[in-house]
Amino acid sequence: MPGPKGSITLVMRFEVNRGGQYVGFIDIPEQGAKGIAITEADVTSGKLSAKLNSLGVQFQGPISGKSIVGQWIGQGPQGPVSTPLTLTRE
Repeated sequence: MPGPKGSITLVMRFEVNRGGQYVGFIDIPEQGAKGIAITEADVTSGKLSAKLNSLGVQFQGPISGKSIVGQWIGQGPQGPVSTPLTLTRE
């Protein structure tokens, strides 16, 4: 993901809980952040939507094979931010 000083690594981890809902966490190794809870996660019609209320951001994008190409949307210090983000499955 592009950052103010270049790109950073963003790791999203998802699983399905016993109720059949997606739950997930984000790690940002360069910032020492691990296990940031994804507040809402939904996969419908081949699209992933994830909200992180604690960071004030969300990600949305269509699933295509092993990748999801979408937008990281949030509120930055200078106003709204929308950054392209590609997630790939390992």
